[in-house]
Amino acid sequence: MTARKLLLAWAVAGLTGCMIGPDYQRPEVAMPLAYRAHLNNASEQVGGPWWGQFGSPTLSALVGEGLKNNLDLQRATERIDQFRGQLRTVRAGLFPQFGLGGKAARARSDQFVDTPLAGFDGVSDQYQTGLNASWEIDLWGKLRRRSEAADAQLLGAQYAQRGVALSLASSISEGYLNLLALDEQLAIAEQTAQARKDALAIFQKRYDRGVIRQIELSQAQNDYWATQAAIPPLRTKIASAENSLSLLLGRMPGPIVRSERLSALRAPAVPQTLPATLLSRRPDLLQAEQAVVASNAMVGATEALYLPSLNLSAMVGFSRGESGQLFDSASKIWNLALGINQAAFDAGALSGQVLSAKSEYRQSVLAYQKAVQSAVADVNNALVDSRESAQQLAAVQQQVVALKTYAGQARRLYEGGYSSYLDVTTAEEKLFDGQLQEVNDRLAALNTFNALYLAVGGAFGQDAPLMFRPKPQG
Repeated sequence: MTARKLLLAWAVAGLTGCMIGPDYQRPEVAMPLAYRAHLNNASEQVGGPWWGQFGSPTLSALVGEGLKNNLDLQRATERIDQFRGQLRTVRAGLFPQFGLGGKAARARSDQFVDTPLAGFDGVSDQYQTGLNASWEIDLWGKLRRRSEAADAQLLGAQYAQRGVALSLASSISEGYLNLLALDEQLAIAEQTAQARKDALAIFQKRYDRGVIRQIELSQAQNDYWATQAAIPPLRTKIASAENSLSLLLGRMPGPIVRSERLSALRAPAVPQTLPATLLSRRPDLLQAEQAVVASNAMVGATEALYLPSLNLSAMVGFSRGESGQLFDSASKIWNLALGINQAAFDAGALSGQVLSAKSEYRQSVLAYQKAVQSAVADVNNALVDSRESAQQLAAVQQQVVALKTYAGQARRLYEGGYSSYLDVTTAEEKLFDGQLQEVNDRLAALNTFNALYLAVGGAFGQDAPLMFRPKPQG
């Protein structure tokens, strides 16, 4: 067999040769057939992003702004290019590398030193230029396994970016709902403070006329100032919430425009989903699986180090002692070489690399299995929270209705002289606390949908594709 045919055979083997190491198989995870909790109003047809289902154009606009300008999301997007560049670098190793070179040298010969002809040594010039090539033939799949690992790392970065985007959308939604809740609590506190201020003015007049005692006036003063004291903390929380939401939007801290009340929002539809769908929906699980793919590929790449590596190098060009004759046909030079390298003794270095790679693979499998368990727990918790929060809100709403009746009757009994003002104070304090609690419970009930959609991986429905698909590889 001629040298040319032998080199061609090695080249074909490098492109189609075997791949050392195990091919990837998804780790086994015992998925439950259904979640522990179940919502009776779950819907099979839920389309579009969940934050749009709250019925707030302002919220939808804010989420859109955050997805465009948030700095953490931009950083996660930049990391995709980082891993895309690494993949491109690794893949380049599968192909021959070409380069151009040239040199010009002048040297004085000393071949006549210590001879009668000493002094006749001359100065010679040498000019050389040419094209060189080198190629590591991937006979055992070492480079292809590394490319497989780099490809998985790129996909992992894309899924990580999608996870950041989903978490960001959920955080913006929660932040905006929290602002609306604080607005309503502030309105309740200000309305209550105004009502108690009006009542205090009446009590002051009655006291001045000797109609009521000092204790009743003091109770009315306490009620007013206690309500006033509740207002500044609410304003502080509003400013802090606005600043936090501004950062999520990629803005400098500042005010956030609101266009509706919390009580005007509607609850999104509840998605009907099965545990098995999490494996293909949740970005963190998809990212964790790609980590398994990458570590599995690196096991093969390290095992291939045990086998000999083949390197093909070639050069064609011109070499001449005179620059004017450099490109003459007689100046042509070339060389072609095939090198084989095989580790003979490394004191356990290669086996150490293989041991480390296999351990990293097993760790990635355990991390994936733990992530799946945590994901199922997240959905179970979100489903239970959604169900129980709705029931809690319904109970508190009935409580507030009863407290309004209680407070009204207590004031009428006091005005009729049948009870003390302490009964009025007690009833109105309970009503004030109940109204604030109703807002908190309404906020909690709405926020359970943010948690639930985040837990199941985002949007649903055949007509509602995932909002953040990975970019094409390349």
